[in-house]
Amino acid sequence: GVDIEIRSADLQSLGFQAGATYTDEERQESFGPDMAPPKEGWNAGLRVSYNVYAGGSVTANRAGQQERIAAAQAGFESALAATVMKVRTDFYGALLARSRIAVREEAVQLNEQQLKLARNRFDSGAGSQFEVLRAEVALSNSRPPLIRAREEHRTAIDQVRQTIGVPFAPGQGPGDIDLKGGWDIPGKPFELCPLLELARKARAELRRAEALVAASRHALDA
Repeated sequence: GVDIEIRSADLQSLGFQAGATYTDEERQESFGPDMAPPKEGWNAGLRVSYNVYAGGSVTANRAGQQERIAAAQAGFESALAATVMKVRTDFYGALLARSRIAVREEAVQLNEQQLKLARNRFDSGAGSQFEVLRAEVALSNSRPPLIRAREEHRTAIDQVRQTIGVPFAPGQGPGDIDLKGGWDIPGKPFELCPLLELARKARAELRRAEALVAASRHALDA
C-alpha cells in the first residue's frame, strides 16, 4: 500500500471544486434598475496537475520503498528458515533421546546379566558375597539414568509437538507419539570456507540488512 501511494506521485492528479454564494436583498446595494448585482453566484472548476520536476525525490522514494519491500521479504525468509531449523533441531533431539533409551536399556540388561552371573558364582562357591553386592549396586545405579532417558524422550517429543503446533488427540500424550525417520548422514564432509561464502550470498539476514542500508541511502537522497 505504501508503494502504491509513493508511485501515485508520478501519476496525474484530477481535482474538482465547486461553490455557491447568495446575497440577501437587504444587504445588496443597487446601482440603478439595470445595474443591480446578482443575488446568487455559482462557480465550478476542474484542475489536472502533473509532477514535472521534484528534484528526484519521487524516484528516490520509490527506490527506497522497493528496498524496504525486499527487506521485508528477506525477513520473512529468515523467519521461515529459523522455524525450519527449530523443527529439525527438535526432531533430531527427540531421535537422540530415543537412542539414549536404547543405550540405557542395554546397560540395565548387562548389569542384570552380571548380577545373575555373580549369584551363580556365589551359589557354586566360586564367588563372594561382595561380588553379588557390587553387581546389585551397579544394577540399581543403572536404572535411574534409564528413567531419566525416558522422561527426556517424552519431553523432547512434546517439544517437537509444540514447535510444529500440533495438538494432542483426546486421551493421548507424548508417550503415544512414535517418530518416524532417522539420522541424515551427510555424504561428504563439510568445508568451512565454501559454506561461509554461501552464507554471505544466501543468508537472509544479510540481504535484509543490505536492503535497509540501501533504503536509508535513498531516503537521504529524497
